[in-house]
Amino acid sequence: MTRECNICLTVQYDGSAFHGWQRQKGQTSVQEALERGVAKLSGENCTVHGAGRTDAGVHALGMQANFIVRTAIPLDRWCIALNSILPAAVRVYAAREVTLDWHARFTPHWKHYRYTIERGEFPSPLRRNYCWQRYGHLDPSLLHQAASLVVGSHDFRAFCASGSKVKEFTRTIRSSVWSEEGPLLHYDIVGNGFLYNMVRLLVGGMTDIACEKWSLEGMEKALREGKREGTLFCAPPQGLYLMEIFYSQ
Repeated sequence: MTRECNICLTVQYDGSAFHGWQRQKGQTSVQEALERGVAKLSGENCTVHGAGRTDAGVHALGMQANFIVRTAIPLDRWCIALNSILPAAVRVYAAREVTLDWHARFTPHWKHYRYTIERGEFPSPLRRNYCWQRYGHLDPSLLHQAASLVVGSHDFRAFCASGSKVKEFTRTIRSSVWSEEGPLLHYDIVGNGFLYNMVRLLVGGMTDIACEKWSLEGMEKALREGKREGTLFCAPPQGLYLMEIFYSQ
């Protein structure tokens, strides 16, 4: 029996295959790939709303996305059906029904991002699309101190790339930590929202501090005053992953 329902998907994708999440004319996007899949299965042209808009080259392990459709397809068949027609770089791992007023982006949530750096003089060619391959010393103590400054509510205007259309720059970060895994450095951050290129600019700033190109005092001032002096390095996109999204319910 056909009925209207709001379906939320958990999606994983390799961002190196796309020009970002958002649909763009003349470019391949994750959103367009999913919308084409839904249209092929249901016969309806639906907008698939993502919880965020990852940039070109950025990956996701737990993107949440919803769409409203009139369908007779059982809920437990959506993953199998979509995965049979989606590009190999996108996979749907779960489907659940939510209320019709629920929205992946506008329903309050927390996001967990991870940024990965591979250290060493001879980086693996197999990781080139999945981390920032960086040669040079990084002081771990300075990285940890810089990460701790980010926790709390701050005006992150200094860590927002130009071109953003948002009017409110205050975000709350509840976790900000660096960890090591062999040659890999991971930066994990959990917050209630992120500005355009915010995580990549934070990583760029912290690595500059860790190699003494910037200072902890400079970062603290940027977070306190919402502005920075000079330019700030933006870490490359391939090291960034949207790991998970947590909704209040």
